Amino acid sequence: MAGKDDDGQIGTPGNNIVNKNWIQVLTDVVAVSGSEYHSLALKQDGKLFATGKNNYGQLGTGDNEDKNIWTLSLTDVVAIAVGYFHSMAIRCDGSLWATGKNSFGQLGTEDIADRNEWVKVAENVKKVAAGWAHSFVIKQDDSLYAVGNNYYGQLGTNDDSNRLNWTLVNNNITDIGCGDEHSLLIKNNGSLSVTGLNNEGQLGTGNYNNVNIWTEINLPEITPTFTNTATITLTFTYTSTPTTVLTQIPVFTPDSSIILWDRMEDNSIYVGTCTKEAIGSVTFTASLNSKMGNCALFNPLNNYFKYNGIGTTSGTVEFWIKTNITNTGIMWGQWENAYSPPAMGYVMGISLDELRKIKFHVWGYGSDSNTCPSPGNNSVPENDWVYIAVTYNPGAKIYINGQLDYEINGLCTPEWSPSYYLYLPPWGITSGEMYIDELIISNAVRTDADIAQRYYEWTH
Repeated sequence: MAGKDDDGQIGTPGNNIVNKNWIQVLTDVVAVSGSEYHSLALKQDGKLFATGKNNYGQLGTGDNEDKNIWTLSLTDVVAIAVGYFHSMAIRCDGSLWATGKNSFGQLGTEDIADRNEWVKVAENVKKVAAGWAHSFVIKQDDSLYAVGNNYYGQLGTNDDSNRLNWTLVNNNITDIGCGDEHSLLIKNNGSLSVTGLNNEGQLGTGNYNNVNIWTEINLPEITPTFTNTATITLTFTYTSTPTTVLTQIPVFTPDSSIILWDRMEDNSIYVGTCTKEAIGSVTFTASLNSKMGNCALFNPLNNYFKYNGIGTTSGTVEFWIKTNITNTGIMWGQWENAYSPPAMGYVMGISLDELRKIKFHVWGYGSDSNTCPSPGNNSVPENDWVYIAVTYNPGAKIYINGQLDYEINGLCTPEWSPSYYLYLPPWGITSGEMYIDELIISNAVRTDADIAQRYYEWTH
């Protein structure tokens, strides 16, 4: 970093001078954001460090003491933004957290009390921007929400009233940016709109008039001019790829703990040591997004997948599901090799109950003494893609879309040997449709942060 350091905003202990040359202050940094008096730096592992002036709590360290050394402030962070005296951070589960000055409601806490530690203020956020005393978020559905100071119309609400609550101000937004008291957005169609203070012509409207409603700017077309010509010869080498090899790059790097990763592109297994059979006719169709490629569609034609040689007594099961079925099994782990529903052999199951809540249940060699307690707390939405994860050892945790839904204390461990079987869905379904994608089974017990990060990576 370089520049002014009289309030510790560069984070060089004992320096407090103007640094005219670039100096290294941290490593493994993926994002930085700063104001005149404080700075934030996000590292590769999701840890957020802060330094500088902290008179309003803008560093989020739980106090109001200035810092001249980079100090750990928050974890599991994926994006950051800094206003003049406030800070914003998106965590890996899509939640938005804020700290610092709040005199105009710029934190989005529905009040004007300052905060000196991070507080959760919104969910389902994928981008954030901050001005002098106003803030914006773009949500997963591309809607734009604003909060804070609106004296010059910088929120684009067609008035000059401040907002204490997050207010919907636009839709179909790709990106957002803030000056001190003006704002700019780019829509999905590539158009640019502006609003707010224009005393220096910063809005580019051709005048110096302030604007309090989003105003589209007609940018001049740029035609490239070539003064020299050249002939370029390109040579391409094509190497064929066997049909059983999946060319889609996975969102995670497979590790040694994974015993099955079925991407559902076709009847092959992307990662795993077990073998797979498709019983009946299985349809493959487009999944949630391009990262996932295709998914498997199961319907009442008695089709299902059977995985041979799979099981773990502690680990994690992850998958994406979309279904209109209620009170149905999703997958069974078995010790018995069967092609029809057996009376015995079931050791592990994940299912939807009559309220569409996820249930994880185990059964040790025909005895129900190891059956786990009641299902989770929240219902899975109908006909909507949902990320489910279950961890067990020896208790169990159920996660929905990266968030912990239900924790089972005590013994809830299936006697599921690596030589056993998995049926998905268990011997087919009798009505409706069930889409399954990205089934991952590993013998590692993923942490809360792992699950949240994996959900974020799939959806961003």
